[in-house]
Amino acid sequence: MTATPVVALHSLFFNGSMFDPVRNLCRRHFVCPDHRGQGSRSTDTGPLHLERLAEDVIELIEDLDRPVHLVGSSMGAYVAMIVAAECPDLVRTTVWSAATADRESRPELFASFADRFRAAQGDERGRLVAELMFGQEFLNSGAPLFKHWTAKFSRHTTDVLASADAVFARTDLWRHVERVRCPVRLMSGRHDVAKSTADMQRIADAIDTEPPIEFPRSGHTPFVEEPHRMAQALKEFWSKYE
Repeated sequence: MTATPVVALHSLFFNGSMFDPVRNLCRRHFVCPDHRGQGSRSTDTGPLHLERLAEDVIELIEDLDRPVHLVGSSMGAYVAMIVAAECPDLVRTTVWSAATADRESRPELFASFADRFRAAQGDERGRLVAELMFGQEFLNSGAPLFKHWTAKFSRHTTDVLASADAVFARTDLWRHVERVRCPVRLMSGRHDVAKSTADMQRIADAIDTEPPIEFPRSGHTPFVEEPHRMAQALKEFWSKYE
């Protein structure tokens, strides 16, 4: 039998291509959709709340006609939590990175971010998003991937804030997390300014799973900042359940 396919769900402000470096390193079949309201491959409009995004993912996995390894980064992790809870037969394992099961504890900070995003233009807007998504080492690196994503962020219009509002206004997800029965692996960036390793540890404690893997050089997006370490961690995790 071929290896279990991977469905990877991207973070806010990104698109499915954020997983390209890890996918290439893992050398297995990845399906990386763009969430509605984000990404050039998504033309759907309508509700952007997490439950609706989860319905989109459930339909996608059902079309694959076999269980998957479900991976989510930040917003994608919130969607993955719902999918894994609601459709256990579709998910063999799940990985959640840079997320929390709590509701947003300081929504005023994100309201301030949205205001600054609206006021910014072009490169300034790109840098503003990059400073939320990446750690200082990656911000200072000048790496091609950093330039690639900062350029993409700079092209976002204020339309993306509708997706941001759906993330920031979410209710807590504990009712979903506590119903997940498949193996769970947690990931965290040591220098994440949006979520912390402690956020991930609370999930680990609640569902009695291993502590989060902390990526020492990463901020909010270790899939982009440390793809080699991430790919190795994913392969080791998946190998236990294949």
